Amino acid sequence: MMTFDQILPTVQAVLAPHKALIARIQPVIVNRDLNGRIRLVVSANVEQDADALALWCSIAKTLSEQLGRHAFPPEQMLLFEDDTAAVLADTTAFALEGIEGVKMVDRLATEGRWARIAPLSEDVPGWCFSPSRAVWVVRRHGRIGLVPGPVRQASAGIGPGPGIPGAFIRLVTG
Repeated sequence: MMTFDQILPTVQAVLAPHKALIARIQPVIVNRDLNGRIRLVVSANVEQDADALALWCSIAKTLSEQLGRHAFPPEQMLLFEDDTAAVLADTTAFALEGIEGVKMVDRLATEGRWARIAPLSEDVPGWCFSPSRAVWVVRRHGRIGLVPGPVRQASAGIGPGPGIPGAFIRLVTG
């Protein structure tokens, strides 16, 4: 069974024998979506060349077979773009090691955009718990906030119930 960290080496292995083809139409964009599924974005010119299209369809089929659930079906694997530079604009792309002309793009949801990875921010805590982050932002601006906290003994109807471990919300003033 294929694991997430085997995706890139598999893509490299499938694309490596086709370096000459890639050099003719570069860039080829390997698009990994939010579910870790791979698609290839190639120039729309490929659709007009029957031989090149047949070869890319073969590559798509091989990738789909080898990646399994980490790939789209072969008939959905190829995306044709008139302007591949526009696809790469405002994204964080990196070159696929060992194959010139192939760019890897992860499509992640950040700041309302699905097209790019946001750079790390120094002013955000490392919490994954969104209520905690919301309180942190509110407290940072000197306002009152509610924060999650451990329940030792729930009282006054706040929390999951008497003696039930879990989380409750407590008032914190700033």
